[in-house]
Amino acid sequence: MSRKRPSSSTDNPRLELAKALNTFGVKIEALDKAYEGIKSVTKDTLTEFDLEIEAKKQELDRMAEQDEHDRKRRKTEADLEIAEYRYEAASRILGERKEVAIPASILTEMKERLAKLTTDQESQVREAIAREKTSAKIALNSAVSHCNLTHKAETAVLEATNAQQLREIQSLRETIKEQKNEIAEQRKLTAQIADSLRAAPISQQFGK
Repeated sequence: MSRKRPSSSTDNPRLELAKALNTFGVKIEALDKAYEGIKSVTKDTLTEFDLEIEAKKQELDRMAEQDEHDRKRRKTEADLEIAEYRYEAASRILGERKEVAIPASILTEMKERLAKLTTDQESQVREAIAREKTSAKIALNSAVSHCNLTHKAETAVLEATNAQQLREIQSLRETIKEQKNEIAEQRKLTAQIADSLRAAPISQQFGK
């Protein structure tokens, strides 16, 4: 005959579920309390942050307003100082930049004089260039004409010399021809005399 085990709490599922639900409820309650605490702290912290941000914003606005006020004050003081000593200040600034102040009327007059001088100088330069071009053209034409005349003269001299030389050559040719004829005649005469001399003794011998 088998013996029956005594029942324990682990053998009762409902009891285990009730314990688990009880434990879960306790933990949920603890989480709720913690969440409320965190929520309270977060809300207080955010409120403090908002207050600090607002204070910083107001401080920045005051600083910006003060800076704007100081800037306007300094500008006003500078304008007053410049208005009081503007000529001296301007002269000092120009002196530091190695410049000088002149009246507007004198500046206008100087500009007009400069423009007139520039126009006159440009006109003079154009006239000088035109004169130089004309002079150069005349000199060039004169040089070309002189060269042409020189060339013609030299050509005429060469032609005359050539004609003279041709006449002299022709004369020399005729002289040479005449001399050749004379030489031929002299040779002929010499031959005749030689022939006569060779024949003369024989004639004399026959005569004795």
